Amino acid sequence: MAAAVADTQPRRIYCFHQAIIPISDGDNCLFFIVREAFDKMSRHLRVLFRPSVIDVVNDYVFRELSMQQRRMRRYGEACLSHPQTLPNALRQDENMSTHQFLFVRTPDLERSWPFLHEQMVKRLEALGVTTVLNTPYRSAPIHEQVPLADVIGISHFGGSLTEACIAAAPNLKVLGTMTDNTGHGIPFAALQARGIPVIESTRAWAQSVAECAFGLALASLRRTAQWHKRLADGERLWDWENPIWGPQKLPVAHQFCDDPGFVNGDLGTKRIGVIALGQIGRKIAQWCRAFGAHVMGYDPFVSETLLQAWDIQRVEMDELVDTSDIVFVAVPPTPSARHLLNRERLYRLRKGALVVVITRAHAVDMDALRERIVADELAGAFDVYDTEPLPLEDPLRNRDNVVHTPHIAGRTIDSNLRVADMIVDDFVRVLNGEPP
Repeated sequence: MAAAVADTQPRRIYCFHQAIIPISDGDNCLFFIVREAFDKMSRHLRVLFRPSVIDVVNDYVFRELSMQQRRMRRYGEACLSHPQTLPNALRQDENMSTHQFLFVRTPDLERSWPFLHEQMVKRLEALGVTTVLNTPYRSAPIHEQVPLADVIGISHFGGSLTEACIAAAPNLKVLGTMTDNTGHGIPFAALQARGIPVIESTRAWAQSVAECAFGLALASLRRTAQWHKRLADGERLWDWENPIWGPQKLPVAHQFCDDPGFVNGDLGTKRIGVIALGQIGRKIAQWCRAFGAHVMGYDPFVSETLLQAWDIQRVEMDELVDTSDIVFVAVPPTPSARHLLNRERLYRLRKGALVVVITRAHAVDMDALRERIVADELAGAFDVYDTEPLPLEDPLRNRDNVVHTPHIAGRTIDSNLRVADMIVDDFVRVLNGEPP
């Protein structure tokens, strides 16, 4: 049986913990072995079959997979009933050398990271043999589930990664992950002691988040969401005889679309303040400059050389709130950033100013911001909030001076693909002896 399976040269080997479950589809070969045999046979499997992917799946995980996910795993028809006989069929090239990578992922990865699995596996298997371990974060440490002795790169999106795992991987050269800049679940001390770089791919979200923030600002200036809702609700509109904005506001004007009670019109004529000029904030600032706006930035960690290159005026927080028409808050949730835009500063913003809150609401005194928005003194544009999901009774909902989205700015197909690409691109640099 072993020789027959070997002749098919499977690209992928799937290992289950207890049962042997053959599934077939097409001409590609899929090979299942029991988990107990995997540790001592993994090297033999790689030598004999030369697969590009070995997928280790706990049985209970397999049972929980959706039918769509199961179909994704139907790569072949071969099943080795007695894996203990496999070493007898080894070729003479047992000492074959190849890069080996481990992609650890949660069983429900596709719920939050669609497209990531396929891109990660495709990129990694182009570099060498890739083991895919499907395991929850709260599970046995990774090194107790798969052997790590020959692994040189780990892409970590699931499983328990401990200091013992790092010790069990003597050839490990690089680790890739996405922790949203929290570092949660990564044994940094053990990695730093070995000089192993950690590729943090949170920056892959930057483009998508910045574009969403930019879109929210434009939608607020031109009231795009409000006009859409009125059209969708069946209002006739195109009514030039009756006031659009009601009593004590400007009288009707032909096709005048903006609310004069709040900052409106072209973005390019406004004074823009951007709080935090990291991967997201700097993109927002540069795009606002491209539109012609005067852009000010607050970020004590960015050099004057970079600010000059980006054509951004450095200001302190008080000057930013005193002089901005639009304020973008693009601050990561670090302890020192809490309520950077505090009550006193929010009340210094000029009446009608727009506050765009992106990345996290941690840096904003949201109670004070709500007060000014409900009083029709400020406009707001939000993708993130201090309480999520946003309660149905929250006063930010269903207001004419607010546009909002439900924390969806970062998760696009492009950002999810970029996560995999950034990690593997840096793997390549490390393997080439270059800094990541």
